Amino acid sequence: MKLLKNFLAGLVVSFIGSIPFGYLNILATKLLIDQGFLPFAVLVLGIITIEAIVIFVTLQLAQWLLSMKKLVFTFEVLTVVFLLLLAYNFYINPTGSNGKSPVSFTDKTLFQLFVSGVILSCLNFIQIPFWAGWNIYLVENNYLSAGNLLNLVFLSGALIGTTTGMYLFALAISQAIGTSMLFITLGNYYILPIIFILLAGIQVVKLIKKHKIAS
Repeated sequence: MKLLKNFLAGLVVSFIGSIPFGYLNILATKLLIDQGFLPFAVLVLGIITIEAIVIFVTLQLAQWLLSMKKLVFTFEVLTVVFLLLLAYNFYINPTGSNGKSPVSFTDKTLFQLFVSGVILSCLNFIQIPFWAGWNIYLVENNYLSAGNLLNLVFLSGALIGTTTGMYLFALAISQAIGTSMLFITLGNYYILPIIFILLAGIQVVKLIKKHKIAS
């Protein structure tokens, strides 16, 4: 019973966390539309490789990480900065012709796509307080039991949840867009930069609200 509970806890939390708009979802969706399933799957594999490390570490250090409020604040600010950099990247290089960028998937091998996924996941700073907070909540409310095997089951559920959530998100968006080259072109030039700016704005609002509550 504990094994099933841990698996479902990881699955549900990661699935819910991977559904909302986020830069990893958006970039993975763009790759699925442009190049198909295999490159998308390799990118996601790189992403969840780092997520697995984050989940494992936060399981051990959750209380300490959340107590380091300045560190958490730094992660949140860096997330805003990175989102703005993504917006700028797509604004000046909408076609992805600059293959040196980790957010440009043009002419990249599968291994390079995997490395891009690793890099992008490393830059997803907000996942550290996200998983630290959820791990504490799950343990304190008896949704997550401790133990080496139980932790491994929780981790497996979380990675499956993230992969499933990202694929369903990408599939839904790609089906909604269809094969409209006009939409894809406008998306590269205008929509993607705007989305990343909006995501940065949402993060800033969250920071302001959190700061007001804390003060």
